Amino acid sequence: MYISSLTLFAKVRHVPDWMPGTGFKATARKMRQRLDLVADLPYAFVKHQMRSEKHQTSYISQAISDSRMDPDMERRTHLLPFN
Repeated sequence: MYISSLTLFAKVRHVPDWMPGTGFKATARKMRQRLDLVADLPYAFVKHQMRSEKHQTSYISQAISDSRMDPDMERRTHLLPFN
């Protein structure tokens, strides 16, 4: 019986964290937190700058302005990757 690597990877997701050999899951969680931080910090900075009307034109400020988004809204998936 052939099991594709994607099928196997999807099943490994449900293996309990306490099982031996699942240390990669903790590493993946830490990496996800860092990735979210890398995406969220610049967006939060631009939102703050836009609220105080001190922002410079940038990709994010243009995207917010072009889509008529309220800068107080949460990060949008179409503006930033990694969501």
